[in-house]
Amino acid sequence: MARVQTLSPIQIVTNYERPVLDPGMAGVMLLVAGNAETFQSYTSIQSVINDYQPGTAVYDQADAYFGNANSPLFQVLTYKQGDTTSLTNQITKYYYAGAQYFLFHSVVDTLSGSDVTNVQTAVSTISNFVEQQDNKEVVFDFPYSDESKMADFVKATNIAGNKATFTVAKPLVNGKDEYFGAHFLADYANAKLGKSATFVNQLNGVTPQDKYEFGVSDVEKYFKPNHIATYAYRAGTPMLTSGVTQSGDQLQAIVIRDAITKRVSASLNNLFLQNDGRITYDDAGISLFNSTIYAELKDFADKDYIDPNFTITAVKASDVSDSKKASGVLTGMSYKYRPVNTIDSATLSQTVVLPQVEG
Repeated sequence: MARVQTLSPIQIVTNYERPVLDPGMAGVMLLVAGNAETFQSYTSIQSVINDYQPGTAVYDQADAYFGNANSPLFQVLTYKQGDTTSLTNQITKYYYAGAQYFLFHSVVDTLSGSDVTNVQTAVSTISNFVEQQDNKEVVFDFPYSDESKMADFVKATNIAGNKATFTVAKPLVNGKDEYFGAHFLADYANAKLGKSATFVNQLNGVTPQDKYEFGVSDVEKYFKPNHIATYAYRAGTPMLTSGVTQSGDQLQAIVIRDAITKRVSASLNNLFLQNDGRITYDDAGISLFNSTIYAELKDFADKDYIDPNFTITAVKASDVSDSKKASGVLTGMSYKYRPVNTIDSATLSQTVVLPQVEG
């Protein structure tokens, strides 16, 4: 599956190794199966009601998102139901339309027949497409009435291992869908960069798992193995049970990746403009790229988003052929950093020294 190409003079490819929010990083695009291909953008719930009535799935998810007064952008992308080509074409066309997060919602254990295959195919297509771009995240919201069927459904989509896919699920409440994913993004997309998704809590309009019926055994059997987060009481506070994506990586590390990509790309684009579109293809010109990248990475390191021991690999003008210089394309530069992960839980031991008991 090919990456979406842009006309930007800067192209950044992310490589992975294991050992300041702006409005664009808080926007959400809801992906919906329908009868025709459409695309709509909204900046308030008042504008949504012109196209979708209260009680519809689209309106209720938009309402949940705009429940946070800071939410800037809610988009609705509709593709032809059961048509993978339509889905791929639509998401390709509108991938850079403004939203940072894609949202897909489906009550999975009530699906039957071809609908099961259609939704599983859509989930796999969306997740793999976003993964291929190395930019943006997708949140899947799977409300259910039977947690075992929900877990089997997620497992069958074959999205395990995808770094940019975050999956949430919780039971229907008396048959009612509370749109957990939209409520989650209303909080998380507007939060300070680097927040652990695990500590998204006190979501208005979202009922946590029953504190007496739901416990560790459910998490260990259905949720943790499939990297699914639910909403449950933890130490008396309703919050998410996990903050990792389908690859097991912390979601905030992937979001920070995108923030760095956006900042570096924007700064290098500004570098061209500040130099009137003329940067000489020599060591002096190349050093401008190096110093610009360094400044951005240092800022993220100073804020404890990445380890300060990042590296930048530059090229020497003398090592570049004349034909390459004639093309005007600078290649060979790269940078590497390690995200600073956060502590999501802790297991401690205590020792109690008791007095000797007499007699």
